[in-house]
Amino acid sequence: MILELEALEAEVASVIRQVAVWTMELEEVNASRLQIELASIDFELIQLKHNERWRRFLADHVPAEKLLTLSSVSS
Repeated sequence: MILELEALEAEVASVIRQVAVWTMELEEVNASRLQIELASIDFELIQLKHNERWRRFLADHVPAEKLLTLSSVSS
């Protein structure tokens, strides 16, 4: 009975260690996922700002009739 109890305690300790390892790995994955999501948001904001600056540049420096030609070519 004592040997069975010790074996069971060893097994429980092993499971606890493995769960701790998995928990740490999940925390690392979640941290990495968060960094990827933040980078994606940053990229989207940079892209939006670039598009707005480009639109303003074109509006300020390119005649309207050429803008229509450019927009029909890019579509």
